[in-house]
Amino acid sequence: MIANITNGSGFGGLTRYLFTGDRDQPNPARVAWTSTRNLAVDSPHEAAYIMRATAELGRTDQPVYHLSISIHPDESLTRAQWETVADNALFRLGLSDHQALIVAHNDKDHQHIHIVVNRVHPVTAKAWDRWQDVPRVQEVMRAQEQALGLRAVSQERNPDALPAGALKQFERTGEPPLIDYARATIRPAFAEARSWSELHDRLAEHGLVLERKGQGLVVTDDHQQVKASAVDRSASLRSLESRLGPYQEPPAQLAAVDRALREQRQAAETAHQLEALTQARARHALAVHAREDAVSRLAQARDSVARIAAEAFRDPSLAARRYLDHLDAGGSAAVNPQALGTPRGRALQIGGTRLSLGSEAEHAARAQAELPRAGTAYLNARAGLLGAERSLGLAHQQLAELDSRLAPLRPSPSPALQGHQLAERIIALRPADQLLLARAHGSQALKDAAERAPERLHTLLAAREWWVRNLGAPLVRALARQTSVAGDSPSPGVDPAAWMANAVRLGVHPAHATQALVRSSEQPLVHTAQVAARAVTMLRAAHHNPAAAAALQLTQPAGKILGQNGLSPVGGGLESASRTYLVTRGLLANPASSAARITAKALGVPALPVRLASLGWTLTKAAARAILA
Repeated sequence: MIANITNGSGFGGLTRYLFTGDRDQPNPARVAWTSTRNLAVDSPHEAAYIMRATAELGRTDQPVYHLSISIHPDESLTRAQWETVADNALFRLGLSDHQALIVAHNDKDHQHIHIVVNRVHPVTAKAWDRWQDVPRVQEVMRAQEQALGLRAVSQERNPDALPAGALKQFERTGEPPLIDYARATIRPAFAEARSWSELHDRLAEHGLVLERKGQGLVVTDDHQQVKASAVDRSASLRSLESRLGPYQEPPAQLAAVDRALREQRQAAETAHQLEALTQARARHALAVHAREDAVSRLAQARDSVARIAAEAFRDPSLAARRYLDHLDAGGSAAVNPQALGTPRGRALQIGGTRLSLGSEAEHAARAQAELPRAGTAYLNARAGLLGAERSLGLAHQQLAELDSRLAPLRPSPSPALQGHQLAERIIALRPADQLLLARAHGSQALKDAAERAPERLHTLLAAREWWVRNLGAPLVRALARQTSVAGDSPSPGVDPAAWMANAVRLGVHPAHATQALVRSSEQPLVHTAQVAARAVTMLRAAHHNPAAAAALQLTQPAGKILGQNGLSPVGGGLESASRTYLVTRGLLANPASSAARITAKALGVPALPVRLASLGWTLTKAAARAILA
């Protein structure tokens, strides 16, 4: 039997908490029974009002004395026995004549009661003296254990017990506490490691980092953190330094990976620039060749004009020069042959017609008729040469610019880290460093690494999956309470996705539902994530959403809303239905990434490793698309 004592100044807040629970997660159903002492009322609110009015008669600023008494989870007492325990405690403390309110709760694995006492006496208005109250309470606890046949429970705190706040956080958010994971996976490492480097490596294998904070050490996964000494007593900074020497930071991996990626990008940029120079030189060579071809064609056209002039005119060189000058001056290819010189042979001129006499004159006339075709070829060749010279000039200018800028460049040496080795280093980075890397180099660097080295992420998530299957007993009991409204897990033959969708509709947190699926199935984690994706799809497609209806009709009585829909959410009441609606709406607002986020929360990790693992899981691409599409 264990007793805890606190003192306070206000009766209203404590009484409200004992009867309704946390404001963000009210649970009035946890009250098993109540009883009062020296109060003429049974209502807790009226009792609080009377005790506050009585306290105003005294001179103390802390009239509230709060005593909670618990027994072992394997034992139980009747209400009458509990009331006897309370009366004996009040008598031994000298509070039998004081006003008191007794509240019994059933929301834990162990039975317990709360006794709220007014330190101000209702008649004398004197405040009760708390001196030596703890020994007196302990004396009563030991006596009651013997009288009721209860096992003796040490008042000393169990160092392995989960902090109460961690258990409440798990019940409220569905995210299992890091301290349980750390104790389950890395606890032996603190005693077995022979150096700081080995200790850091062993924690990194499970996705954890040990770092200095203040005067001590913390274990973190960049999502949650816990004191190292809370994981294991031998993990305090003083104990570890006495065995391993002065604390050493874990090796900085981010700088090496960042440098390798920058070198890789620089090498790619240099290669791209050098490729541009190579292409410019190739274009220049083609332009030179094209100009040479154009010069050759122009020379051939000149030779053709000279050949025709030799056959058609008595002074061929003069005729050819006159014709080419004519063409160069912009004249047409068709020209009067007599303007170019004296034709060969004899001819009879009759008016505007010239009649050739003899074979020589006829041959000259046929040659003169070919002159326009040769002139057209010359004009085309000359235009081609002008175009080739312009292209060559442009290519020469571009080459000169690139050559002056890039000629000093040399191909960059290959980075020390590259390929699969670099991918493994990227995946091994802590999530915070991965985010920094993505901001500096883009998310594609992480995606490429996940596709190259998925086994590292698979190993990290497999450790988390094993942990969820082997949660500590307090977490297992809390999970069973949270999922009880939908059944602890899908019955044989029931579609797991349909079970999860229904559980969410009934108020079960999606992370709790995912944990129940992981624990009830031998399927790999990616299968559970795929089930979660199908469950989100079902929720999105559902035309009838009782939780949404309840939350959207806040002005209606809760009983009427829930009765119409046949729904009894965990905790009961309109507040629970409203919370269910908020969770469901959060899922459906962005269903594309909901499955990955749900799975990450169920494992207690950031969503990034789950996304990367799903992306790089080559054997389950279909499931990955279902999560990340």
